[in-house]
Amino acid sequence: MSNIKKISICAILVAVSFALSRIKMLEFLFPFGGSITPFSMLFLSLPAYFCGVRYGILSCLVFSILRLIFGSNIYYPMQAFIDYVLAYFFFFLTGLNFFKTRPNGFLISFIIAVLFRLLFSAISGLIFFMEYTPDGFNKILYPFIYNAMYIIPELVISIVLIKTSFFKKYILEFEIFNYLSKH
Repeated sequence: MSNIKKISICAILVAVSFALSRIKMLEFLFPFGGSITPFSMLFLSLPAYFCGVRYGILSCLVFSILRLIFGSNIYYPMQAFIDYVLAYFFFFLTGLNFFKTRPNGFLISFIIAVLFRLLFSAISGLIFFMEYTPDGFNKILYPFIYNAMYIIPELVISIVLIKTSFFKKYILEFEIFNYLSKH
């Protein structure tokens, strides 16, 4: 597949992922940021799956920049790096051959990427927002619990979609991507 085709596929998938990230469900439950979105992380993992790790990493960086520009809550430069660049960086894992050649490899690599997102979001909370931990809560566990409250539900709804035959047939084995990869 040519570089132009790969860039085009990545641009479309990043645009879909970003658009989905702007649809926020139950946002009012998360006063310090974060929200459940419909499948935005799932679509962010697809550029690497279809086009390879290098394009997946670039797609994650573009997505991070878009999130930084449109609607981020930045208080410290390092917080921006952890919350946006590192938190989304590991979605390239779906493009690794190690996962692509395994049964359920896409699902496993996606879960690992989401757990890395949770880890880096919680680390950011530990470093930059610990002072906002409510009284009576463990200051170390609270950022993990808080971030898990919106990241895990999106992971669960994404897993439900991934496990459907619809996802396998129309997304992972999408005819257009198969066509483009052969021409």
